[in-house]
Amino acid sequence: MLARRITINGLPLMTRDAFSDRWSIEDLDEYYGRCVIGGPGAFVIPVLDWDQFADAVQRKLVLEISGYKSPAQVLPAQYRPADPYNSRIGEEIWERNRWIFDQP
Repeated sequence: MLARRITINGLPLMTRDAFSDRWSIEDLDEYYGRCVIGGPGAFVIPVLDWDQFADAVQRKLVLEISGYKSPAQVLPAQYRPADPYNSRIGEEIWERNRWIFDQP
């Protein structure tokens, strides 16, 4: 996708509940920034609580349609901390929990 100059933005849902205790990636916004988003002007807008969801979706759409780049809670695609990141964390969580679905 990136080779075709398609920009991939992110809206990581980082809410907390019983489901997320087993399945969530604690730093999902960081994962998106390092392993998901990319392309010219790519950004991440984390949702930390469900009451932020509608505003975050609206903000994401406005930024994508207008091309405007807001500095608040937006991580540029070029942001890359020096330390490595486990880009397979989602797969590892699935493998750790798949026994739930393998039961007869």
